[in-house]
Amino acid sequence: MKGQAIWVSSARAWLDGGNREPIMVYPAWAMTNAQDRATLHVMGRL
Repeated sequence: MKGQAIWVSSARAWLDGGNREPIMVYPAWAMTNAQDRATLHVMGRL
């Protein structure tokens, strides 16, 4: 969960305009998506 919190806060900084560098949002989206998919896989929902 801590890793996902880092990605969420990075995306939030980008959305709020605090840092508009593309590097802030792309890894956040990719890692959140990957972690969500891994969680669903472990739960047998994917």
